[in-house]
Amino acid sequence: MVEPAQPSFTPKQCIPKSASLFQEIIGNTSEQVCQKLFPLLSSILLNAKIHDNGCGTGEVTGEIMKTPNLPPNVHIFATDRNAYIVEGCQKKVDASNWPVTTKVVKAQDWILTMPFLI
Repeated sequence: MVEPAQPSFTPKQCIPKSASLFQEIIGNTSEQVCQKLFPLLSSILLNAKIHDNGCGTGEVTGEIMKTPNLPPNVHIFATDRNAYIVEGCQKKVDASNWPVTTKVVKAQDWILTMPFLI
């Protein structure tokens, strides 16, 4: 018989996980990587469907949306396994009115059923 998993221990003084804490810890590293990498890539295609796996609070998604000459009808699927992180991304999506669908999911559970592969 399999024993149920015990909840993990969290010390009382531990700072609660949140999107703002995550963003503070990672700083602007994702944005810096995108700013160096994106100019080396070919143009984003018309009607492109992009999967931002491990989307965090939407840093890479935001950099994609800033891409010069971004073609119309581009759609981003931003996924992460942590609900509090996806909530942070969704706030940016809503505030900026980006064409983005956010979803809490582990990549290995969703990769074969991504809507843009069907």
